[in-house]
Amino acid sequence: MWEINKSFNASELYSIDHYLAVRTIEAISAATTTVAGSPDDDSSCEGGLAINARLNVPLDIFPDQERNLFIADLLNYSGRKVDKVTGTFTKVPGNGTTWNGCQSSTTLHRSGLSR
Repeated sequence: MWEINKSFNASELYSIDHYLAVRTIEAISAATTTVAGSPDDDSSCEGGLAINARLNVPLDIFPDQERNLFIADLLNYSGRKVDKVTGTFTKVPGNGTTWNGCQSSTTLHRSGLSR
């Protein structure tokens, strides 16, 4: 089972579950919504809906001020952005290099998107 990673803002808890999906849990109602990740799809879904994308060992998540979500996706070798308004899934900018075989973490750090 994967470790459950969490990030929190004032109204939502974001988590990565052992099904490799990113979910939000509303602070007041406790309603749970899948934001990204589908175990049934084999694509990275670039430009498509994030809920249809297959994440491959997402390591970390965090929201920006506009509540877009950024995901470090280890074995897809990328950092990803989920647009809060459209729900689309896109790669985030980075220099494309790997560090110790782990591009996703360094992509987020080198692009200034990490905490």
